[in-house]
Amino acid sequence: MTSPSSFQTQHWANLKETTSGWGIRILLTIDRLLGRTFFRVCLLPVLLWYIATQPIARAASYQYLNKIAAVKNTPPPTLKDVIRHFMAFGESILDKFLLLNHRFDVSRVSIFGQPMMLQCVAQKKGALIICAHFGNFEICKVLSRNHPDLKITMLVHDRHAVAFNQLLKKSNRAGELQMIQVTEISPSTAILLKEKIDQGEMIVIAGDRIPVSDRPRTQKADFLGSPAHFPVGAYALASLLGAPIYLMFVYQTQERFNIVFEKMSDAFRLPRNHRDEVLKTMVGQFAARLEYYCLQAPTQWFNFYNFWQDSDDSNDQKP
Repeated sequence: MTSPSSFQTQHWANLKETTSGWGIRILLTIDRLLGRTFFRVCLLPVLLWYIATQPIARAASYQYLNKIAAVKNTPPPTLKDVIRHFMAFGESILDKFLLLNHRFDVSRVSIFGQPMMLQCVAQKKGALIICAHFGNFEICKVLSRNHPDLKITMLVHDRHAVAFNQLLKKSNRAGELQMIQVTEISPSTAILLKEKIDQGEMIVIAGDRIPVSDRPRTQKADFLGSPAHFPVGAYALASLLGAPIYLMFVYQTQERFNIVFEKMSDAFRLPRNHRDEVLKTMVGQFAARLEYYCLQAPTQWFNFYNFWQDSDDSNDQKP
Protein backbone atom coordinates (compact mmCIF):
# COMPACT_ATOMS: atom_id res chain seq x y z
CA MET A 1 0.00 0.00 0.00
CA THR A 2 1.22 3.51 -0.78
CA SER A 3 2.20 5.63 2.19
CA PRO A 4 0.08 8.80 1.95
CA SER A 5 2.94 10.99 3.14
CA SER A 6 5.45 9.53 0.67
CA PHE A 7 3.01 9.89 -2.23
CA GLN A 8 2.13 13.47 -1.30
CA THR A 9 5.70 14.75 -0.99
CA GLN A 10 7.77 12.71 -3.44
CA HIS A 11 9.62 14.86 -6.01
CA TRP A 12 9.74 13.33 -9.48
CA ALA A 13 13.56 13.54 -9.65
CA ASN A 14 13.88 11.47 -6.46
CA LEU A 15 12.03 8.48 -7.85
CA LYS A 16 14.34 5.49 -8.13
CA GLU A 17 15.09 4.14 -11.58
CA THR A 18 13.66 0.69 -12.29
CA THR A 19 14.74 0.51 -15.93
CA SER A 20 16.71 -2.54 -17.02
CA GLY A 21 18.96 -2.03 -20.02
CA TRP A 22 18.98 -5.71 -20.94
CA GLY A 23 15.21 -5.89 -20.53
CA ILE A 24 14.72 -3.05 -23.02
CA ARG A 25 17.11 -4.75 -25.45
CA ILE A 26 15.12 -7.98 -25.27
CA LEU A 27 11.83 -6.18 -25.95
CA LEU A 28 13.40 -4.28 -28.86
CA THR A 29 14.61 -7.56 -30.33
CA ILE A 30 11.15 -9.08 -29.94
CA ASP A 31 9.60 -6.16 -31.81
CA ARG A 32 12.21 -6.38 -34.58
CA LEU A 33 11.85 -10.12 -35.09
CA LEU A 34 8.19 -10.79 -34.27
CA GLY A 35 6.38 -7.47 -34.64
CA ARG A 36 4.41 -5.06 -32.46
CA THR A 37 1.59 -7.46 -31.53
CA PHE A 38 3.95 -10.00 -29.99
CA PHE A 39 5.88 -7.14 -28.37
CA ARG A 40 2.68 -6.10 -26.57
CA VAL A 41 2.07 -9.67 -25.39
CA CYS A 42 5.58 -9.84 -23.91
CA LEU A 43 5.35 -6.35 -22.45
CA LEU A 44 2.17 -7.09 -20.49
CA PRO A 45 3.71 -9.26 -17.72
CA VAL A 46 6.53 -6.72 -17.36
CA LEU A 47 3.97 -3.96 -16.83
CA LEU A 48 1.93 -6.03 -14.39
CA TRP A 49 5.07 -6.63 -12.31
CA TYR A 50 5.89 -2.91 -12.43
CA ILE A 51 2.38 -1.85 -11.41
CA ALA A 52 2.40 -4.34 -8.53
CA THR A 53 5.81 -3.26 -7.19
CA GLN A 54 5.72 0.51 -7.76
CA PRO A 55 2.97 1.90 -5.50
CA ILE A 56 3.80 5.59 -6.11
CA ALA A 57 3.54 5.24 -9.88
CA ARG A 58 0.38 3.13 -9.54
CA ALA A 59 -1.25 5.69 -7.23
CA ALA A 60 -0.25 8.53 -9.56
CA SER A 61 -1.90 6.80 -12.51
CA TYR A 62 -5.13 6.31 -10.56
CA GLN A 63 -4.98 9.92 -9.39
CA TYR A 64 -4.56 11.32 -12.90
CA LEU A 65 -7.14 9.02 -14.51
CA ASN A 66 -9.61 9.88 -11.73
CA LYS A 67 -9.25 13.55 -12.59
CA ILE A 68 -9.75 12.82 -16.29
CA ALA A 69 -12.89 10.85 -15.45
CA ALA A 70 -14.23 13.66 -13.26
CA VAL A 71 -13.77 16.28 -16.00
CA LYS A 72 -15.29 14.02 -18.67
CA ASN A 73 -18.04 12.80 -16.31
CA THR A 74 -17.21 9.15 -16.96
CA PRO A 75 -16.87 6.21 -14.53
CA PRO A 76 -13.75 6.16 -12.33
CA PRO A 77 -10.73 4.24 -13.63
CA THR A 78 -10.22 0.54 -13.06
CA LEU A 79 -7.04 -1.49 -12.93
CA LYS A 80 -7.56 -2.18 -16.64
CA ASP A 81 -7.36 1.56 -17.33
CA VAL A 82 -4.15 1.84 -15.33
CA ILE A 83 -2.66 -1.04 -17.33
CA ARG A 84 -3.58 0.76 -20.55
CA HIS A 85 -1.89 3.89 -19.22
CA PHE A 86 1.36 2.03 -18.55
CA MET A 87 1.09 0.13 -21.83
CA ALA A 88 1.00 3.45 -23.70
CA PHE A 89 4.12 4.48 -21.78
CA GLY A 90 5.89 1.23 -22.65
CA GLU A 91 5.10 1.62 -26.33
CA SER A 92 6.33 5.22 -26.29
CA ILE A 93 9.73 3.96 -25.06
CA LEU A 94 9.87 1.48 -27.93
CA ASP A 95 9.05 4.23 -30.42
CA LYS A 96 11.92 6.39 -29.08
CA PHE A 97 14.41 3.67 -29.95
CA LEU A 98 12.79 2.88 -33.30
CA LEU A 99 13.06 6.56 -34.19
CA LEU A 100 16.74 6.82 -33.28
CA ASN A 101 17.52 3.60 -35.18
CA HIS A 102 15.64 4.80 -38.29
CA ARG A 103 13.07 2.03 -37.96
CA PHE A 104 10.15 4.33 -37.23
CA ASP A 105 7.52 4.65 -39.97
CA VAL A 106 7.51 8.41 -40.57
CA SER A 107 4.57 8.09 -42.98
CA ARG A 108 2.41 7.68 -39.86
CA VAL A 109 3.21 11.23 -38.69
CA SER A 110 0.92 14.21 -39.30
CA ILE A 111 2.28 17.69 -38.56
CA PHE A 112 0.00 20.62 -37.72
CA GLY A 113 1.40 24.14 -37.67
CA GLN A 114 4.41 23.14 -39.75
CA PRO A 115 4.39 26.21 -42.08
CA MET A 116 5.00 28.70 -39.27
CA MET A 117 7.91 26.63 -37.95
CA LEU A 118 9.47 26.34 -41.41
CA GLN A 119 9.06 30.09 -41.81
CA CYS A 120 11.15 30.54 -38.65
CA VAL A 121 13.80 28.27 -40.16
CA ALA A 122 13.78 30.11 -43.49
CA GLN A 123 14.16 33.45 -41.71
CA LYS A 124 16.75 32.01 -39.29
CA LYS A 125 14.64 33.04 -36.32
CA GLY A 126 15.18 30.80 -33.32
CA ALA A 127 12.42 30.00 -30.86
CA LEU A 128 11.76 28.33 -27.54
CA ILE A 129 9.40 25.35 -27.79
CA ILE A 130 7.61 24.21 -24.64
CA CYS A 131 6.53 20.58 -24.66
CA ALA A 132 5.20 18.20 -21.99
CA HIS A 133 5.69 14.62 -20.87
CA PHE A 134 2.80 13.83 -23.13
CA GLY A 135 3.06 11.34 -25.97
CA ASN A 136 6.50 11.12 -27.50
CA PHE A 137 8.01 14.54 -28.10
CA GLU A 138 11.20 13.03 -29.60
CA ILE A 139 9.15 12.39 -32.75
CA CYS A 140 9.70 16.06 -33.57
CA LYS A 141 13.03 14.80 -34.97
CA VAL A 142 10.99 13.80 -38.02
CA LEU A 143 10.91 17.52 -38.86
CA SER A 144 14.68 17.93 -38.76
CA ARG A 145 15.20 14.84 -40.89
CA ASN A 146 12.98 16.29 -43.59
CA HIS A 147 14.42 19.79 -43.11
CA PRO A 148 18.17 19.61 -42.32
CA ASP A 149 18.33 23.37 -41.64
CA LEU A 150 16.04 22.87 -38.63
CA LYS A 151 18.27 22.38 -35.60
CA ILE A 152 16.65 21.21 -32.35
CA THR A 153 18.23 21.09 -28.89
CA MET A 154 16.40 19.59 -25.91
CA LEU A 155 17.01 20.69 -22.34
CA VAL A 156 16.69 17.67 -20.06
CA HIS A 157 17.19 16.55 -16.49
CA ASP A 158 17.69 12.80 -16.62
CA ARG A 159 20.20 11.89 -13.92
CA HIS A 160 17.50 9.88 -12.15
CA ALA A 161 17.38 7.46 -15.14
CA VAL A 162 21.03 6.62 -15.77
CA ALA A 163 20.64 3.13 -17.27
CA PHE A 164 17.84 4.15 -19.62
CA ASN A 165 19.72 7.21 -20.86
CA GLN A 166 22.95 5.30 -21.43
CA LEU A 167 21.03 2.98 -23.72
CA LEU A 168 19.36 5.96 -25.40
CA LYS A 169 22.74 7.60 -26.05
CA LYS A 170 24.07 4.40 -27.63
CA SER A 171 21.14 4.46 -30.04
CA ASN A 172 21.79 8.14 -30.72
CA ARG A 173 25.26 7.62 -32.18
CA ALA A 174 24.54 9.97 -35.07
CA GLY A 175 23.84 12.72 -32.56
CA GLU A 176 20.41 13.40 -34.01
CA LEU A 177 19.01 14.34 -30.62
CA GLN A 178 21.01 17.29 -29.32
CA MET A 179 20.46 17.22 -25.57
CA ILE A 180 21.83 19.49 -22.85
CA GLN A 181 21.70 18.25 -19.28
CA VAL A 182 20.47 21.03 -17.01
CA THR A 183 19.44 21.35 -13.40
CA GLU A 184 19.54 25.14 -13.39
CA ILE A 185 20.41 27.54 -16.21
CA SER A 186 23.94 28.77 -15.48
CA PRO A 187 25.38 31.90 -17.15
CA SER A 188 27.48 29.75 -19.50
CA THR A 189 24.42 27.70 -20.48
CA ALA A 190 22.43 30.88 -21.10
CA ILE A 191 25.18 32.19 -23.40
CA LEU A 192 25.21 28.90 -25.33
CA LEU A 193 21.44 28.92 -25.72
CA LYS A 194 21.47 32.57 -26.83
CA GLU A 195 23.96 31.67 -29.56
CA LYS A 196 21.69 28.86 -30.73
CA ILE A 197 18.64 31.13 -30.82
CA ASP A 198 20.57 33.80 -32.74
CA GLN A 199 21.58 31.14 -35.28
CA GLY A 200 17.93 30.23 -35.84
CA GLU A 201 17.87 27.02 -33.79
CA MET A 202 14.98 25.68 -31.69
CA ILE A 203 15.32 25.04 -27.95
CA VAL A 204 12.87 22.51 -26.50
CA ILE A 205 12.04 22.43 -22.79
CA ALA A 206 9.32 20.62 -20.84
CA GLY A 207 6.78 22.78 -19.06
CA ASP A 208 5.12 20.25 -16.77
CA ARG A 209 7.68 19.31 -14.10
CA ILE A 210 8.79 21.52 -11.24
CA PRO A 211 12.54 22.33 -11.24
CA VAL A 212 15.15 20.28 -9.44
CA SER A 213 16.02 23.00 -6.96
CA ASP A 214 15.81 23.79 -3.26
CA ARG A 215 13.69 26.83 -4.13
CA PRO A 216 11.84 25.97 -7.34
CA ARG A 217 10.17 28.87 -9.14
CA THR A 218 6.62 27.90 -9.93
CA GLN A 219 3.14 29.27 -10.39
CA LYS A 220 -0.13 27.53 -9.68
CA ALA A 221 -2.67 26.86 -12.39
CA ASP A 222 -5.88 24.88 -12.56
CA PHE A 223 -5.25 21.55 -14.26
CA LEU A 224 -7.96 18.91 -14.61
CA GLY A 225 -10.05 20.49 -11.88
CA SER A 226 -7.38 21.00 -9.20
CA PRO A 227 -4.54 23.49 -8.65
CA ALA A 228 -1.06 22.27 -9.52
CA HIS A 229 2.39 23.82 -9.61
CA PHE A 230 3.99 24.44 -13.00
CA PRO A 231 7.52 25.75 -13.59
CA VAL A 232 8.05 29.29 -14.83
CA GLY A 233 11.63 28.74 -15.98
CA ALA A 234 10.74 28.29 -19.66
CA TYR A 235 9.02 31.68 -19.83
CA ALA A 236 11.82 33.42 -17.92
CA LEU A 237 14.33 31.77 -20.27
CA ALA A 238 12.43 32.94 -23.36
CA SER A 239 12.48 36.48 -21.96
CA LEU A 240 16.22 36.23 -21.30
CA LEU A 241 16.92 34.91 -24.80
CA GLY A 242 14.54 37.30 -26.53
CA ALA A 243 12.85 34.32 -28.20
CA PRO A 244 9.24 33.72 -29.23
CA ILE A 245 7.44 30.80 -27.57
CA TYR A 246 5.71 27.93 -29.32
CA LEU A 247 3.91 25.00 -27.71
CA MET A 248 4.36 21.48 -29.03
CA PHE A 249 2.18 18.46 -28.29
CA VAL A 250 2.90 15.05 -29.78
CA TYR A 251 0.37 12.27 -29.34
CA GLN A 252 -0.96 9.14 -30.99
CA THR A 253 -4.46 8.54 -32.32
CA GLN A 254 -5.09 4.99 -33.51
CA GLU A 255 -1.98 4.18 -35.56
CA ARG A 256 -1.07 7.78 -36.41
CA PHE A 257 1.13 10.27 -34.59
CA ASN A 258 0.24 13.95 -34.46
CA ILE A 259 2.74 16.77 -33.95
CA VAL A 260 0.94 20.00 -33.12
CA PHE A 261 2.64 23.40 -32.94
CA GLU A 262 0.85 26.41 -31.47
CA LYS A 263 2.26 29.91 -31.16
CA MET A 264 2.07 31.21 -27.62
CA SER A 265 3.98 34.49 -27.72
CA ASP A 266 6.20 36.71 -29.83
CA ALA A 267 9.61 37.62 -28.43
CA PHE A 268 9.09 39.55 -25.20
CA ARG A 269 10.71 40.82 -22.02
CA LEU A 270 9.17 40.14 -18.65
CA PRO A 271 8.28 43.42 -16.97
CA ARG A 272 9.87 44.22 -13.63
CA ASN A 273 6.48 45.25 -12.36
CA HIS A 274 3.71 42.65 -12.57
CA ARG A 275 6.25 39.91 -13.39
CA ASP A 276 4.42 37.29 -11.32
CA GLU A 277 1.07 38.19 -12.90
CA VAL A 278 2.50 37.72 -16.41
CA LEU A 279 4.09 34.40 -15.49
CA LYS A 280 0.86 33.20 -13.88
CA THR A 281 -1.05 34.04 -17.06
CA MET A 282 1.43 32.19 -19.27
CA VAL A 283 1.46 29.14 -16.99
CA GLY A 284 -2.34 29.14 -17.06
CA GLN A 285 -2.33 29.19 -20.86
CA PHE A 286 0.05 26.24 -21.01
CA ALA A 287 -1.93 24.26 -18.42
CA ALA A 288 -5.16 24.85 -20.34
CA ARG A 289 -3.68 23.57 -23.60
CA LEU A 290 -2.09 20.57 -21.86
CA GLU A 291 -5.46 19.73 -20.31
CA TYR A 292 -7.13 19.95 -23.73
CA TYR A 293 -4.75 17.40 -25.25
CA CYS A 294 -4.82 15.12 -22.20
CA LEU A 295 -8.58 14.90 -22.63
CA GLN A 296 -8.07 13.96 -26.29
CA ALA A 297 -5.56 11.20 -25.48
CA PRO A 298 -5.85 10.42 -21.74
CA THR A 299 -3.38 7.53 -21.56
CA GLN A 300 -0.51 9.53 -23.04
CA TRP A 301 0.48 11.84 -20.19
CA PHE A 302 3.44 10.23 -18.45
CA ASN A 303 4.06 11.89 -15.07
CA PHE A 304 3.93 8.99 -12.63
CA TYR A 305 4.20 10.91 -9.36
CA ASN A 306 1.87 13.13 -7.35
CA PHE A 307 1.45 16.11 -9.66
CA TRP A 308 -1.18 17.78 -7.45
CA GLN A 309 0.78 17.89 -4.19
CA ASP A 310 -1.17 20.82 -2.75
CA SER A 311 -4.57 19.32 -3.53
CA ASP A 312 -6.70 17.03 -1.39
CA ASP A 313 -6.16 13.83 -3.39
CA SER A 314 -7.35 11.37 -0.78
CA ASN A 315 -10.16 10.27 -3.06
CA ASP A 316 -7.94 9.92 -6.10
CA GLN A 317 -5.58 7.19 -4.88
CA LYS A 318 -5.93 3.44 -4.74
CA PRO A 319 -3.48 1.16 -2.96
